[in-house]
Amino acid sequence: MNSPDYQKLINMDKPFRMQKLNLVWGKAVKKLPVEKLKLLYTDLKFQDKEELSLKKKKTEGFDKDGLKESLILSSFKAILEKYNLQDEYKALEEASFVSKPQYEMPQDAYFKSIFKDKKLNKLWLKAEQQGFSEDQLAILKEEFQHHQNKIDQYYQMINQLHTKDPDDFQSNTVEHILQSEAGDKLWKSDSPHQILKEKHSELKAGYDYLHGRILPDIRSIEFEEPQVMSLWEMAKNASFSTPELESLKKELAHFEHRLKKLKTLTLLELEKDDSNIVDESAMKRKKKLKEYNYKVEKIQKELSGRILQRHSEL
Repeated sequence: MNSPDYQKLINMDKPFRMQKLNLVWGKAVKKLPVEKLKLLYTDLKFQDKEELSLKKKKTEGFDKDGLKESLILSSFKAILEKYNLQDEYKALEEASFVSKPQYEMPQDAYFKSIFKDKKLNKLWLKAEQQGFSEDQLAILKEEFQHHQNKIDQYYQMINQLHTKDPDDFQSNTVEHILQSEAGDKLWKSDSPHQILKEKHSELKAGYDYLHGRILPDIRSIEFEEPQVMSLWEMAKNASFSTPELESLKKELAHFEHRLKKLKTLTLLELEKDDSNIVDESAMKRKKKLKEYNYKVEKIQKELSGRILQRHSEL
């Protein structure tokens, strides 16, 4: 707590250009140890550049389809997940310190009703925004409808349980539904409540499966760096063939290696408290960092542009 590094970090007054990042930083300095704060600082620095670049592009009329915006939002969420700052950011949103992104869900989305179950319908609306092809969406819709049918059957069983005696429920409803699912196989049970419990567990597992198809858990993604995670997730939903994806994955792995190296150099520079000293070694070090930063930004721009291009072709 008393180390020079820590004091230097917590005394930074609004180190980022974007307000929401400064607010997140303010929460983080009260929660994270110094080593994690250093890593978060470099992650937010990169995020700050991306957010500012997007802001400029939008004023120039670019990114009308919102793909770049979605990519940057994904990267920001990955940072919050990486440092376990989701609750802190949610509290900032609820307190209206930061506004919720309008591009995450269209304003009229909630007026559309594709499926009867609200939770399932909301997930489907997100699926429509993930860049799936028409064929992929058609397959997904069948899976969603199958899940909706299971939900309908579950509530049918509940209604029968509360409106008829247990014997009628067991013989007429539960076995009928389970038999219809398993063909000629007839299911038997002495406890309709136990069947309901099992069916509820199946519904939850089914929803989790669909959620994973649409929005994969960020912790299961193959990369560690938030910027690379978001690029890879968007690439998997773009029009790349399997060989192209394998090749791109290798490129992203090389990019992640460079990104980690840049962050290491940035952290080393942060630890050197010689900002008031102008000598040849300090100037060389700063020049090297600037050049490497330019290289990494150039690679990220090229990869991002290529992935977004393929995404817009869907």
